[in-house]
Amino acid sequence: MVSPWQIETYQFAVSPEQFDRALKVFDSLIKYFDKQGWAFKVTDNFTRRSKINAVVINEKTVTFKLREKTKQTPRALSTKEQQDKAAGRYVYYEKVLMPTGMFHLTIEEYVDGNCKTAFIDKPGEPIEDKLDEFIDSLVATSKYMELRKIERAKEEQERHKQQELNDFFNKEVQKEKENIEERK
Repeated sequence: MVSPWQIETYQFAVSPEQFDRALKVFDSLIKYFDKQGWAFKVTDNFTRRSKINAVVINEKTVTFKLREKTKQTPRALSTKEQQDKAAGRYVYYEKVLMPTGMFHLTIEEYVDGNCKTAFIDKPGEPIEDKLDEFIDSLVATSKYMELRKIERAKEEQERHKQQELNDFFNKEVQKEKENIEERK
């Protein structure tokens, strides 16, 4: 597998056999992004301490990744490992991950269930045929992110108003308590 940290320009995890195909997918995406005036960049993925692909659509950065699906496959055990397993001891790396040749293209941003974020190769339906739908989902995700930003700003404004009311109320209560104390 080609690991994401081995490639500076695009971030994807695919087997060497699928490397050219992954480059073609990214080439198609980058050309479309350029045509639309969207900026492509590789940015930090702080949750996983790695790099991740991102496209800036309407000033919103939408992150996505391309990886090849893998399948756990048992490997041939050495004689010692077979003896250890028969004796009930743990055998390390009994199964290995083998590439399947099937791509998985995902949008990494949270979207509230109204937008498809995962695109998977299927027999007769390669990921290349789903790029238009993927791009539509990128746009929908950026719109959702803008709506969430507006909603958060409104919520923050409401919290600020509520805090001002609470502060005013607390000041009035304090004044009233002081007036009562003075009268005594």
